[in-house]
Amino acid sequence: MTSILIPTRFTDGTIQNAQLSYDEDSERCFLALLLHQTPFSAEATDYFEALAQIRVQLERNQIQLLCYGASRCVYPSGMGRDMGQGLRAYKLKLGQYARTIDLVDIFTSGPDVEPATVSEQHACYEQWLTSIQDRAKQSQ
Repeated sequence: MTSILIPTRFTDGTIQNAQLSYDEDSERCFLALLLHQTPFSAEATDYFEALAQIRVQLERNQIQLLCYGASRCVYPSGMGRDMGQGLRAYKLKLGQYARTIDLVDIFTSGPDVEPATVSEQHACYEQWLTSIQDRAKQSQ
């Protein structure tokens, strides 16, 4: 079992760490988050989806995780979700194909994390997909 601290931001702007636990060697993708002695948990086919489920629970209380897995334009590839349990995702740039250099660990934080809701993150992914399709059409 791996435990890490993830910064969280509350509506008043305060930032506090939450403890996230997961087992990378397990076939099931179960996440447990402990914030102020309040447990949140989720199980899914990959860790990115499990993290999204926890984020939805936190969104009800207007709490945001400050990690790449909760950043606006960060999203895993289908292969990354299937083969890598969704533990890594790409920082997406509109009109540009994702590159290996753009891969980040979904549970880490960085200065370029842009917190977003699950729906905002998915909308950015959809916008990126459209921009890639448009780019492909232009090059034909």
